[in-house]
Amino acid sequence: MYLFAGKFNHRDSSVAHDELWTITFPNNIRKDSRVIVVFQWTRTRDGKRKHNATWSGKITKAEGTRSEEIYIEIFRGDATMHCWFRGIVNSSKDRIRLTMMNSRNEGCASAIATIVFKADS
Repeated sequence: MYLFAGKFNHRDSSVAHDELWTITFPNNIRKDSRVIVVFQWTRTRDGKRKHNATWSGKITKAEGTRSEEIYIEIFRGDATMHCWFRGIVNSSKDRIRLTMMNSRNEGCASAIATIVFKADS
């Protein structure tokens, strides 16, 4: 299990600015492994303030080896999601950097996090 926590920022800062977010890989960081993203919107498009969001799905792409950085894509192609993520997990698996991509495959938000819990599976 890998649990990361950090900050999340949307390009429209009224939507998300320095919000806490976590990303959990319950098993491992490999293609088809489960992933859970939890974060908070500063304000949703319909005006809800401090709205929590929880997204669950799978890693749709993971390229790299144990000793290398891992390029990942999360939720890409999942018809139930309106966004997906792409990013890099560093080689020691203690830092992750993600970009949230919208339905037009444009980067709309970014997140950086560090490991807060790790248990080999």
